[in-house]
Order: sequence, then C-alpha cells, then structure tokens
Amino acid sequence: MEENIFFSGGSIVSVLTTEPIDKLLDYLVPSEGVYVGTFVEVELGKRVVEGLVWGARTSFLDHRKLKSLRILNSKFSIDPNTKRFLTRMAEYNLTSLNSIFKLTGWKNFLKNEQKTSYSYQLNNHLNGSSALKISPKGKKVIELVSSLDRPPEFKTLKQISEFFGVSISVVKGLEKKGFVKRVAVKNQNKELPQTLNYRTNLNVEQQMASDQIEQTVAGNHFSVTLLRGVTGSGKTEVFLSVASKFISEARQVLILVPEIGLSSGLVSRIFKILGITPVEWNSGVSNSKKREIFHSLISGDGRVQIIVGARSALFLPFKNLGLIIIDEEHDTSFKQQDGVRFNARDMAVLRGHCENLHIILSSATPSLETILNCKTGKYKRVDLKKRFREGSKVVTEVIDMKNEDIDRDKSLSPQLINLINCNLKRGEQVLLFLNRRGYAPLVVCKNCGDQLGCKFCDSKLVEHRYLSRRVCHQCGYEFPIDDSCASCGETDQFNLLGAGVERLMEECIETFPGKAIKIVSSDLTDSKAALEEGILQIEKGEIDIIIGTQIITKGHNFPFLSLVGIVDGDLGLYGADLRGAEKTFQIIQQVSGRVGRFGKQGVVAIQTWRPENDIIRSILKGDDEGFWEQELVNREEANVPPYSKFIGIILEGHNKASLFASGQNISREFKSLTKFGLKIFGPALAPISKIKNRIRVRLLIQCPKGLLNVNNFRATLQNAKIPKSQKMIIDVDPQNFL
Repeated sequence: MEENIFFSGGSIVSVLTTEPIDKLLDYLVPSEGVYVGTFVEVELGKRVVEGLVWGARTSFLDHRKLKSLRILNSKFSIDPNTKRFLTRMAEYNLTSLNSIFKLTGWKNFLKNEQKTSYSYQLNNHLNGSSALKISPKGKKVIELVSSLDRPPEFKTLKQISEFFGVSISVVKGLEKKGFVKRVAVKNQNKELPQTLNYRTNLNVEQQMASDQIEQTVAGNHFSVTLLRGVTGSGKTEVFLSVASKFISEARQVLILVPEIGLSSGLVSRIFKILGITPVEWNSGVSNSKKREIFHSLISGDGRVQIIVGARSALFLPFKNLGLIIIDEEHDTSFKQQDGVRFNARDMAVLRGHCENLHIILSSATPSLETILNCKTGKYKRVDLKKRFREGSKVVTEVIDMKNEDIDRDKSLSPQLINLINCNLKRGEQVLLFLNRRGYAPLVVCKNCGDQLGCKFCDSKLVEHRYLSRRVCHQCGYEFPIDDSCASCGETDQFNLLGAGVERLMEECIETFPGKAIKIVSSDLTDSKAALEEGILQIEKGEIDIIIGTQIITKGHNFPFLSLVGIVDGDLGLYGADLRGAEKTFQIIQQVSGRVGRFGKQGVVAIQTWRPENDIIRSILKGDDEGFWEQELVNREEANVPPYSKFIGIILEGHNKASLFASGQNISREFKSLTKFGLKIFGPALAPISKIKNRIRVRLLIQCPKGLLNVNNFRATLQNAKIPKSQKMIIDVDPQNFL
C-alpha cells in the first residue's frame, strides 16, 4: 500500500471540506506537521468547518494571508487508494469532491467526543398491578418482545418507538412501569474478536461454485465475479463459504444489501453458518453504535470482521478489507435517489478497482449491465443451475385474462380462485403478489370527474383504507378520508379505480371466508418488529393467504408455500421505461422463486392480458438466457444503456418559464458535442411535473461512454448560467425518468 505524504510545520496544504464551494482551500500546517488524509478543522470566513488534508497547495497566496489548520483526529487518515476512490467516484457521477466527502458521513464520527454509552433493556413480563395499567399499544409491544428470540439492542427511546411502531409516549409509559430500563454500557471496547466456526455442508454444485470463486479471489488483485443462481439454489451459502476464507486470514468482508428488511434474515444465516454475529450498518442503527463501530474500524482492533450494510456502509474505513459482496445486485434500491445519485453496486466495483479488492455480485436475475460485462470478459461468471433440494419441481401456468369471466371490480380470475381453493384444501400456503400499495390508486368524483390529487405534487392520491388516509406516494402528504368532493361539494360520489393490496385483501376475505390472510406491504408493516413478526407467522404456517408487494419477493423462505399467484403480470410493461421489460422479468422470477424451496412442488400462476409477450414466453420456457440475449439485441439496436450512456438533468424551481429558459440554455451549450455522437432531449416537463410545490423540468443526454468527463461537463453547465434560485440535479445512469 502506498504511504501518505507528510508535510512539515509551516508548509501549505490544500484541504477538502464538505462545504458546497467546489474547490480545495489552502491552509498553513501547524508545527507538529500533518499527513495527507488527516481529519482537520479549519476556519472558513466566520465559521469553523471540518475537512481532510488533500495534498499540496493549490494557490499562490502569500502564506501570511493563510490561516492554520488544527488536527482533530490523528488516528484517522485516508490512504492514497481511498483518496483515489473518492476522486474517481466524483468524476464518474459528474459531481464535486466536496459532495462526495459530505456523502461519506465521516465527520459525524470523527470528533474526539467521549460520552457515556447507554442502552435500554426490555422485559417481557410485569407484575399484575403494573400490567393492568398498561395501554393496549404498550401491551402490543410486550407481546412483540415475547415473540422475538433475541430483542435487539436499543440506544434511544425513539429507536424503540420506531422499531415497534408506537409513539414515544407509549415507550415512556412502559419505562415508568419498569418494562424499559436505561442502563450504562460498560467495557464496550474490551469485547474480543469472535472466533470463526464455519459449519455448513455444500452440495456438489455449490462446492464447485465455491472452488471456482476461491481460485479467482486468490491473491491481492482486483476481480469481479457474478454468482448467478436460480432462486433457492443456495447462493448465500456459497458466498459465505468464500467469505469464511477471508475471515480466516484476518481480512474483512462487507456485504451490501438493497433494503434494511433483508438484514435481519441474513445476519441470522451468517451466524448459523460462520458462528459470527456480523455488525449491521444502516439507518436503523443508532449514532452512538455507529460511532463505536467506526472507531473500532479505524483502530484496527479486529472486532469487526464482517459487516452487513446499506449503501452508506460502502464508505466505512476498513483497515484490511478484502471482499465486497453485493447481494441482489440487480436491485434498483442500490441507486440513491437524493443528494448524490450514485449506484452503490457500481461504486463498490469502483472501490474494489481502486483498492485491489475482490467483488462478488449475487443474483438470480442479474442486471443487463452485469450480463454484458460477463459476456465481454470484464467479469467472471459462476452459475448455480439447480435448486438446493432437487426434488422441488415448480410448474408455471399462464392465465389469459381475455378468456376469463371476471367482474370489472375483481382481481382474481376463476382459474386462479380454483388453484387457490385446491391449495388451501391441502393445508398449504398461497402468496398473491400485487406490487401496488393501498386500496385504490385513483379516486374520481362521479359527479364532476375530478381526480383527487396532491396539492403539493403533480401526483394522484392513493386511498389507504386500512390507514383511513389518502396519501401522496411522492411527497408523503396525507389527510383523512373524506366523502365530500373538494371541487363540487357533492358527497358519496367517489369512485375508486384500480386495485391495490388492501382491495385484494377485501376480495380474498369475501372469496375465502375463515382463512388467515395477511398483507405484507411497507405502508402497513409500520415497524421492523412488525415485519419480522409477520414473516415469522408465515414461516410457522399460521397464515393461509399472503398478499404482498415487492417487499415479500426477496430473501425469505416459506416452507409451507406452494402456490404463487401473480395478480397483474403486465404491471410494468406499459410506459416509456427502457428497463420496463427487464424489471418485470426480474420481479416475476423473484416472486416465483418463493415456491418449491423445501422439497415441496410448487405452482406459479401468472394472470396476464398479453400471454404472447416475450417476457411471459421466456418465463414459461425457463429461458433466462434467451430473454437476456434478446433484450441486449434490442438495447444495442436502439443504442441505449448498457451500450451508451444516459445522464439525466433535472431542474427544480417555482417559475416554469425560467426553468424552461435554463433548460434551453443547457441544451444549446451541449449542442457543440453532437458531432461526437451526443444527443440531448428536452427540456420537457417531468412526468411528475411538481413535487413539494416545486416544478420539475427534465433533460436527458445520450452519448457514447467516455465522451463526457467531469471537467468538460461541469464547465458546459456553468456556461448555461443556471440561476441560484433553481436546483439542478445530475443523475448519471438514471433508473427512473419520473
């Protein structure tokens, strides 16, 4: 590893801050000297801000006009490889280094503040007199704690309230009754590293896959391997087998997951297979716990051997990182949709390249970008073609809705109802998948024709009957359900169009009386504990019919499930999303993979109005490779990603005319590059043209890969002279165009 450069006292160095000034600033080095990459504090005008020593001076100002920096944390410094990673990440995402430094979040954990740490202990029983005085919601918390094998650690009362989906006042009431107890945590930093205890038996195909990957990752060099396995083939066991080799050599492992909801199940499996409880890093972890993890990493004390984390875990300061695993690598949740819009999967590969790390991308339905990188030899590919339990046969049936006699306000065809009844008679579970939250996506007044919309966004309100609210899924605005129309004043005239999971639940209660039915949806699963409790109920066979959105499609194993009904197999095929076919294929395959996992034969029934569609035909034939090949041909003919580069530019403001004028300026500035193959589309109102009372105008650049670099791109935008009153968002490799 390269060594950091040392600057002696009196030298002048450049410092990178998190301030939005888009440049390095020069400061004097104190007498003790400083290394490049050290965390420091500097004066900026009348304020004091944090920064990193970045390198040699960048200006020719007289040293007498410069202020001195102050070292904040001498134990932390970034090495040249990490510096290279941050620089290249800024270049790839066409943004400033300052924005990337802010994104890392390092400054939140690097100030030398030593505070007493506290945690909250929970009891699952109380004496009789105390229990009588507890509110119904308080009793719900106690019941949930009793159902958990090991209640998690809590650092704050707010964390408890969010976990159990109750208010702070309920938690404080439980604290007064002695159910919640605050205790000081002692000797946290004296915890010894855990001992690896690898304990699983791979089948022949899994062992061959593990051996292939181990050959690739032998040595200190960069590599990327796609582990592509059909659902239920045991990909997790394979990549944990590889991870065990790194841990046995005292090299750290990072596993990125697209959603927090997948962390708990993976943590349990890691402990079961490796005998190590991994560290979690996501928005559900308290800041004090994160600070402890962060300082353990920079100290190199060996306690953190494996981390399961969300996007932000990518920036953690590992001392001896050797392997990054991206689970469900195709998932679009890896793409951040605010601030710097980076893709954590792609940036993990970039970090691997800068630091000579090994990368494993795991998926049953890889992204087309990854498939193409394997075809061109950039990535290696290892396949698991069989399910772990070979006897589990899955049959796929297509239900042509044009041939079904079904009422207009119903979602389940007679054929699917028959399959469900047969399944329930055998005492087996059914999963009905509909990726549409709420009761109805459109509320229309029959008297005046007005469609209820958000007053802050150009978006329709979705009726959530179980929450008794109408909700905007863009900005979160909501209000209680009201039977009177705001436009014409008439009452009881609303017509609810379309079906969400709540309406489907209503239909199932009516069609299958007496059956235990449960919705698994992000808006109804109001806490992590409630989600875990629901999943546990399903795993135990206590639920007959599961109704789920996308949250149910990944990382879950349901031993009693033998029928999956995809209620709307066409959802996602309509519209202008270039990835519409790919996403639809992935989600149908993922939800279909929930059946047949425990040696039990399964059926997947897909309701569709377009049974002749290429996606449906590929799924019926089990021809994943054929689908990917044809989709790549279609993309290449259209010269769209992954064969070219897309860059989205979104302008937000309050004056439509001014936004369009700015958009025209941007378009005009980029026209000089059209001779090199660049195309620019727009400006045009975004499909969702207003969010949070801000008008949105979009442009889209399509160009050959490598044509635009951060310097010429930002210089071109600067020439367009965008007013400060407008917000400009740059989205490299956009995943949606709304």
